[in-house]
Amino acid sequence: MSVAALRRDLAEARDDLRALREASEARLRAARDLRPVERKDKEQILTARTVEQKLEALLRAEEPRLVRWLVREWKGQRADITDEELLDAIRTGDLPLQTIWHFQDRYTDFVNTKMVESWSAAAGVSSEMWQRGLRRAGVQHRFDFLGNRIEEWTSQHSAELVTHMLDQQRQALRNVIRYHTAVEPLAERSLVRLLRPLVGLTPRQANQVRALREELASQGVRARRIDEQVARLALRNQRIRAQTIARTELAMAYNNAAQLTVKDVVDAGGFESAPEKVWRTQKDERVCPICGPLHEQRTWLDGAFENGSTLPPAHPRCRCVVLYEMPTPLGGTS
Repeated sequence: MSVAALRRDLAEARDDLRALREASEARLRAARDLRPVERKDKEQILTARTVEQKLEALLRAEEPRLVRWLVREWKGQRADITDEELLDAIRTGDLPLQTIWHFQDRYTDFVNTKMVESWSAAAGVSSEMWQRGLRRAGVQHRFDFLGNRIEEWTSQHSAELVTHMLDQQRQALRNVIRYHTAVEPLAERSLVRLLRPLVGLTPRQANQVRALREELASQGVRARRIDEQVARLALRNQRIRAQTIARTELAMAYNNAAQLTVKDVVDAGGFESAPEKVWRTQKDERVCPICGPLHEQRTWLDGAFENGSTLPPAHPRCRCVVLYEMPTPLGGTS
């Protein structure tokens, strides 16, 4: 299946899910009297400490497993690609179309199984936490269609992630091929040995491996020793990338599920006015220059913060969260 066909199929599936959700929600609103609440003052339904600690616990529990899955996936891709396919890529400047389709199918299977399982775990932790907080605050809502909202987000993001991972991988290999064919020519068989460990790396990581090989060769290190050092650095970079993807994707699912949970109440008329959301950093020595200025910034539920993001993560490995402040429901508790 081509990338265009995959995107078309996913778009049609998203449209079907959206139509089903809208029709179901319309029926629910007609059948159930959900009174708008009287706006009094704004209150935080959950504390920053609660939301931040839940994210940290989620990362500790789910990240190692997702990292192992990713490293295993790239190991399988390295084993799948043949020397002939790599030679073809060297001579044409890009992977053969059949190889691209094969990698796309592998990434699609991986995302639709392993990644969806991890997203679901993260979304479940976040959604259940916010549902409990809302109920404690007096919000009466059944969340009947929240699962559809999360499924729709997962479907859309799945296609984006498959495309991103495949594009990064192709670009990394293309860059190294271009360098060693146009700038610093390398024998084809030597280049094949260099390219194979690069499967799964980003362009920047692949360039690090290429530079190491070049430095070792300039020092007169034997070819076998060079291959060993190259493979070691490539594997280290793969683990780093796996950690980056795992942490970023888990945080993304966690924060999106929180927003979808709150939005489910708002769209059903559960509040007289829209809640506000507040950006929260972890307030430790690891807070980066990107997120530091965002701490305690406020915007409306569907609004963007000053950096243009509507939700964390603002960058790879971002650990920020969002809190929601909303009117106190009638009869609610603080």
